[in-house]
Amino acid sequence: RANKTVEHYAAKRGEVHHHRQLNKKMKLIFIDETSDSKFKQYFGLCCAVIDSFYYSQLKNQFHKILLDGGWNQKVEFKGSCLFSASTGDTSITIDKRIDIANELLDLNSAKKK
Repeated sequence: RANKTVEHYAAKRGEVHHHRQLNKKMKLIFIDETSDSKFKQYFGLCCAVIDSFYYSQLKNQFHKILLDGGWNQKVEFKGSCLFSASTGDTSITIDKRIDIANELLDLNSAKKK
């Protein structure tokens, strides 16, 4: 329980923190890369920054969209497979994959601020 440890050491230093106050100050940064086996010169980076206070809610919404869309939980949802009928969850049509991706992108709060 990392939060307990953080709170424990904060208390030892004489600091009083509430659990939510600690979480609001922590940012989670996810970095991913992509490349293309056909176009060797292509290399892309993606970065997402999430306030840890909202991570659990966002993760649950993300999984709900995938489940409601019929995505197989054992198959990773990858952007590189989005337009491929032979990779990813092959039981999902390409049009449905695009619908799922659009719903996932709607979770982005950056464009709303």
